[in-house]
Amino acid sequence: MRNKQEREDLRILFNNDAGYYDNYRLRNSFVARSDFKNTKKRLLSFLNCQKTDSILEVECGEGTWTELIAPLCTKYDAVDISGEMLRIDKKRKGCEKANFFYTTFESFNTNEQYDKIFMVRVFEYMKDKNEMLKKYADY
Repeated sequence: MRNKQEREDLRILFNNDAGYYDNYRLRNSFVARSDFKNTKKRLLSFLNCQKTDSILEVECGEGTWTELIAPLCTKYDAVDISGEMLRIDKKRKGCEKANFFYTTFESFNTNEQYDKIFMVRVFEYMKDKNEMLKKYADY
């Protein structure tokens, strides 16, 4: 688990990136656009969303995937460390019925059971990947 200072550093980083992250990381270059297109195709295929699904997105950022997937299911919860990213995500088309949780993926706790859980570009921020996978397997 990351220590308090590491979590705060990430929170500051992503709060400062809010409003720029989506465009810069996903659409700013040919490589970024190609990566986005490939990730979108694979994610939709992997999730195979059903209207009755309950889905959890871990570290939703500005809502790139929330906007795409939330309309396809019954229940959609999204967690993020950045309040600024969540503020942007909540305003995106298709995100109206999503529930947002302002917390770290390490601290998130719920009694909910989800049909599907996903995260995109989150593993690199996990200190103990096995611990996190075990935790989320319980949901």
